[in-house]
Amino acid sequence: MISSAQHSINCNGADLYGASGAMSYTVGQTDYTFIQSATGKAGHGVQQPIEIFSNDAKITLSCLLYPNPAAIEIKFQSDDPAYAIFDYSLYDVQGRLLMQESGINMDKPIPLEKLTTGTYVMYVTNSRKDELTCKFIKITP
Repeated sequence: MISSAQHSINCNGADLYGASGAMSYTVGQTDYTFIQSATGKAGHGVQQPIEIFSNDAKITLSCLLYPNPAAIEIKFQSDDPAYAIFDYSLYDVQGRLLMQESGINMDKPIPLEKLTTGTYVMYVTNSRKDELTCKFIKITP
């Protein structure tokens, strides 16, 4: 198994293998020194690691808006316990905010009587500020 402790973007480099061992080198190291002895000379360097962090972790959760299509009310359900209490914002397809509510219990239905027939997008946020996007269709009763 080969494991690397650092990763860097370099313009050149190679892995060298011989009877007495192996080594790798890169061109473009940020710092280096030379070690010299009676049998030879070796240079070694330090690479600047590149670490990439993202807050956009793609988490796949099962969520459900039901019934869909809906006429009178809709319920939100998720398998993530952090969504037991949630906030939502409801938009039409033109991006206009139509309804917004905070601290909703997952068991409470969301009334749709004031909405006209059409397609809607609901953004649901939990206590960790994770957000799910759900679409549903409102039909006439």
